[in-house]
Amino acid sequence: MARLFFIHWNKEEAHERSRPLRDAGHDVTVHSDSGEEAWRLLKALPPDALVVSLDRLPSHGRRVAAVTTEHKRLRDVPVMFAGGELDKARAARRQFPEAAFSDWFSLVAAVEALLARVAAERALNPVAAMPEPRAAAAPKSPRRARPAKRRKKMTRRTKTVRAAPRAAKSARRKKPARGKKKAARAKARVRKKVR
Repeated sequence: MARLFFIHWNKEEAHERSRPLRDAGHDVTVHSDSGEEAWRLLKALPPDALVVSLDRLPSHGRRVAAVTTEHKRLRDVPVMFAGGELDKARAARRQFPEAAFSDWFSLVAAVEALLARVAAERALNPVAAMPEPRAAAAPKSPRRARPAKRRKKMTRRTKTVRAAPRAAKSARRKKPARGKKKAARAKARVRKKVR
């Protein structure tokens, strides 16, 4: 019937919770790993509805729903929240007043009612239901050309200031080499005296 994207942040529970939706004949994609993976899957094939569980990590589920509603291609995907504690459901209701909410016992009926409502809205306004065609990249607006950065004119003073650190570095490099030679000579003298 409908393609559903089901998010629950525990793999075993996710398959168990989504079983009634599969038994009702829906094509359910279950996701329980990370928000980035969910985002990639959502963009690859937009579902008919997004079902988010509030039982585990409700803030993660709300974030996936928020990103989905903000994205231009996915903003028409209806969102349904299922289960969860009362205060977590209230937070989701405040953030998503247009979303549908359900408990686990009436999930199948609530999803089918949501899909019927969306189908009726699309029938009344078929232009809004059509995906927007991708337009060619619009030409960039002309900008004023920025003046090139002026380079400071090199004077003898700036040359010596810039060259001074280099000279200091090369002087530092030579000193350890001399020290090593002196240390080697001292060791050689000690060896001669010991013999």
